[in-house]
Amino acid sequence: MKTILFPMIALSLAAVLGGCATLQPRPDMGSPLQETPADPYMGDWEGTWGTTKVGAQVIALADNKYRMNLLSAFDTPDATLAVLEGEGVDGGVDFAGHGSSGDMEEARLAVAIRGKRMTGRVEGPVSGDLELSPVVRLSPSLGARPPRDAIVLFDGNDLDKWEARSVDPWGINIKRAVGGDDRAAYLRTWVYAPGPGKAQFAYGVADGAKVWLNGEEVHAIIEDRRVTPCRHKIPVDLLEGWNAFLVKVVQNDGDWGFSAMLRGLDASPLSGFFVGIPEREVYGLEDFDGNVAFWEVSGPYTVEDQTGSDLMDVPFAPEHGYAAEWEIVPLPERPEPGPARWIILGNGAMEVRGGSIQTRQKFYDKKVHVEFRTPFMPDSEGQRRGNSGVFLQNRYEVQVLDSYGLEADDGDCGGIYRTAAPLVNMCAPPLQWQTFEIEFRAARYDTDWNKIEDARMTVYHNGVLVQDNVPVPDRTTGAQTTAMSEPDSLMLQDHTGPVWFRNVWLVELPPEGE
Repeated sequence: MKTILFPMIALSLAAVLGGCATLQPRPDMGSPLQETPADPYMGDWEGTWGTTKVGAQVIALADNKYRMNLLSAFDTPDATLAVLEGEGVDGGVDFAGHGSSGDMEEARLAVAIRGKRMTGRVEGPVSGDLELSPVVRLSPSLGARPPRDAIVLFDGNDLDKWEARSVDPWGINIKRAVGGDDRAAYLRTWVYAPGPGKAQFAYGVADGAKVWLNGEEVHAIIEDRRVTPCRHKIPVDLLEGWNAFLVKVVQNDGDWGFSAMLRGLDASPLSGFFVGIPEREVYGLEDFDGNVAFWEVSGPYTVEDQTGSDLMDVPFAPEHGYAAEWEIVPLPERPEPGPARWIILGNGAMEVRGGSIQTRQKFYDKKVHVEFRTPFMPDSEGQRRGNSGVFLQNRYEVQVLDSYGLEADDGDCGGIYRTAAPLVNMCAPPLQWQTFEIEFRAARYDTDWNKIEDARMTVYHNGVLVQDNVPVPDRTTGAQTTAMSEPDSLMLQDHTGPVWFRNVWLVELPPEGE
């Protein structure tokens, strides 16, 4: 990253804060979490320990608390010399703690920030004085201009290239259909297959499900999460003719829902398949893009003093084929994606608001440039601290999060969500503009739609390599697209955090060998 010494901060303030120092925002212009001035002590510091160069990261926490990482070098894994806890005092912060590695291991440290100066003392096998000053370290690719062959997706003027993210239009709200908490319900439908063969039954559920096909149990899961469409991908053997699906869905409290799709094993579309009640009401699976949209529901079923999870192993009438009352779940109207509703701020940026957005155009292999800024949320922790994401091909997420100063994990900024942690945590302090450069190569399939190569990603975060041609074997959590072999949109996620984005563009790449 490019380093700017503190006396130059006034010259760089507009670049770092996106023009907030001079911008006159309208009341609806952006989140107060983005407009509030940053903590005066939070951020990067640089200086010396005796004659040795050191750096520091100061992280603002809730209740006037702070944490500081003392580093042998920035942008390098395993460089932490000490992690100190601190508390705000009049005019600064006081830190204390012990060293954790290198020459500082087991040393005692006392460090104070007063104004724009950090001083301290190390007492141990190697003693010495600390003196550091604040620095602002910017990504070298901030404001990078798109090349001539780039597709500019957002330049600060409009959202014409974007639409509201496609959602699963066939999700069933069981709570609305049958009501209650700590209950179970059953869903059933029939699928006509023109011939015997394997398929993929992909479903999402809250809070748990058990699935039977033609009377045989094929899958069961309990999880405490909202419905993530197609999260569970189950290979199934279909018979020629009509196949009976029965699903038991249990609920503890809160959400209670289910959605499902039926496609080829690689999630490719199936031809000649129908869904519904034989000789009564059916529709073509292709007409609904593989969504299993017709279900009957029976329930709710309860047992006194037992939770929904407890009911997973309690067999009710539909499991035995006994008499049960069934009602058709009304077939929903298929919604269009709709317009993107993020706020254009007037400073070249847009703010996450009102749902995730995706590009209208769909892509395959590509290089992507994205600039983003996380909000200042010291009272929040973990995934609630400025959460968003960049989804490649609407399937694979590179995480956006305020994980400044944390040990890098796959759920932190620059991580491929639930797949690969970044090689080094390059997250800048909140309210500072950051960059991703992402090179994405889609998964490859043979002529029979068998996957022969995983998707791969290379990611530079603030100019530093954090993902090196990493294979991504499956869509990451939060992906709603199911057909893995088809091109799809670039998606920016709304995960409730008021993140800002700007200067978004990509260059399409030819297939390897061309």
